[in-house]
Amino acid sequence: MGMKTWKIGAKAAGTHVRGQVIVANRAGELDAYGRALGQEIGDELTRVARQWRPGNEKQPESGEVAKDLASLTVMAGIPLLLLRRASTPESAGSAARLMVDVLREAIELEPRFAGLYGLAVTAREQADDGRMDQMRLLCDSMSWALPQPVERAGLVDRAMRVEVRDVAFPKPGVELQSAGLAEFNLNLKCDEVDGHDVGRQPSSMYFPLPLFGPSQAEPLAVLEMMVGDLQVLVDLETKRCAYGVLRDMLFAVEDVVEEHRLEQWGSRPA
Repeated sequence: MGMKTWKIGAKAAGTHVRGQVIVANRAGELDAYGRALGQEIGDELTRVARQWRPGNEKQPESGEVAKDLASLTVMAGIPLLLLRRASTPESAGSAARLMVDVLREAIELEPRFAGLYGLAVTAREQADDGRMDQMRLLCDSMSWALPQPVERAGLVDRAMRVEVRDVAFPKPGVELQSAGLAEFNLNLKCDEVDGHDVGRQPSSMYFPLPLFGPSQAEPLAVLEMMVGDLQVLVDLETKRCAYGVLRDMLFAVEDVVEEHRLEQWGSRPA
């Protein structure tokens, strides 16, 4: 297997991004096309980092955005559960695609989901490639990265109570379709409560406000994608907690890979 590594080191506003891009050809030596792909991704990541300007990255502690993020966290847990139970690449790919869809909405509102988003894309890509050997490890990593509910009263000052009124899972053996969230019947109600009220409604879930704890969302992300026989591996880390630049850089990798897929097949491989 031929492979090449490109180091990433770029100054972004208020921080520094470092990491690497690896392109490997599983079918033989890395040819000019593979080297050009790696160089293009590396150049695009550097460009995005240098042009990035920080916005307000303070976590929402109340309001509609906080409610939306709590709801999306619950929604993301459903395909993660299905991914753990998946026994075939087809079922794993369906669950991973749904999780990516949910997290795409979440990461637009809160860039601290960047690390989790990269793992979900990686799970989708490996499943679509027919690989299941790392799926359990990916699920464990995603479980750790997904914001966790508060277990008992008094642990936080404020919490978001999410009442799951109705959740309909797809029938066993039925693959999730491209409709994504339409495959589920989700009825969630969110309310902000005092930390001492946690657990008063056993049927509800309680998430801390803000959603992510101080050490849960590390400023790093990994991503794996495929272009034919070429395996693209990216890992990124910021010196300071600048999650927005990680989100934009992950999106940039996806854009480059999708462009190359369109060139080769005219559409994304099923």
